[in-house]
Amino acid sequence: MATTTTTKKATTATKAPAKKATTAASAEEKGFTLKIIVKLYGNALGTHSVYITGNLVKLGDWNAAKAKAMKSDNMENFTLSVTGIKKGTEVAFKVLKDLTWEAVEKGMYGEDLENHVITVNGATQIEVGVSNWAN
Repeated sequence: MATTTTTKKATTATKAPAKKATTAASAEEKGFTLKIIVKLYGNALGTHSVYITGNLVKLGDWNAAKAKAMKSDNMENFTLSVTGIKKGTEVAFKVLKDLTWEAVEKGMYGEDLENHVITVNGATQIEVGVSNWAN
């Protein structure tokens, strides 16, 4: 009687490397974008540069010399996007035509205007019109 010997080959299962946990920060953690649109009218038309300053460091922290330049394709509509704003943040700002408070926006009849104020609770857009400047 012949003896049969069976040998089993040991196999080790190779596992695929563990996937790295992706921790994509939510939009709320990253903050939201505020898009400011300024439309020029009346005596403000023909302005070549427009700036925003306001209550955030990203807007110059009310320092006219640190105001943020807006972009324009047609010298009538100017835009600025501010990113990373936390939900519930109240943003206040003014529009300038130069990096000085002597060039701040004015009302249709040259009157002083209140700050523009908006609360950011998600991606937000605000449009303001400017028809006069202080100088």
